[in-house]
Amino acid sequence: MKEIRERGKRILVFETTGELERYCAETIIRVSNDEVRRKGVFSLVLSGGTTPRGIYQILASRGFRDRIPWKGVHLFWGDERCVAMDHPDSNFHMAYVNLISNVPIPEENIHRVRTELPPQRASALYEKEIRDFFGGEDVAFDLVLLGLGRDGHTLSIFPFTEAVDVTDRLFVANYVETLDTYRLTMTYRAVNNARMVIFLVTGREKAEIVRDVLSSPVRKEKYPAQGVEPKTGNLLWLLDSGSGRLIVGGR
Repeated sequence: MKEIRERGKRILVFETTGELERYCAETIIRVSNDEVRRKGVFSLVLSGGTTPRGIYQILASRGFRDRIPWKGVHLFWGDERCVAMDHPDSNFHMAYVNLISNVPIPEENIHRVRTELPPQRASALYEKEIRDFFGGEDVAFDLVLLGLGRDGHTLSIFPFTEAVDVTDRLFVANYVETLDTYRLTMTYRAVNNARMVIFLVTGREKAEIVRDVLSSPVRKEKYPAQGVEPKTGNLLWLLDSGSGRLIVGGR
């Protein structure tokens, strides 16, 4: 593992994807136990896509799942597709198959986006659910997992979409013209209040966008991932040797 500091960000580059996944799983275990001991609950925002699948499988595996205080764990989603909850493209479905169905987490601790509703209604209800969970206090998730798209998007904040500029909402329906569909997504306001944010990026095909996001002048409308800047929390990038090859001198 190599550690790099880039513009105040802590970046860890692992030789293999498996090493990255185990490191992230151990981090989730450690932070969940710390927070449950400290205040009784641990709020985790899950990422969608394929990158975190291996991490979820590790957390649900023998030798790992018993190390997490599931009764105090609350799961949220950073973004969601407007599809049924059992659709293959559903972020909830991916997490359910690989993690939730295999661990003893109480049903009431699973806060899914109601994708069976129209996008605007679903986003408004999810924002209310988030605010209700924090009971009128500042919304500050304990740990947020994020991915990175090849166009620089994170969550479902895509380049040059309205969600880039939202400052007064925690969760919105964001129309993505390039996909000709709505996506449901947390905003920077929700994510940047988190105590810890982890970007998970794997694969050689992500190397160029990783370099651009980490090294280019900040233009969050072009590279939405650059808008993730926790106010007081920790920001950590976990890369494998493929995605990190251009920032460690490799080709």
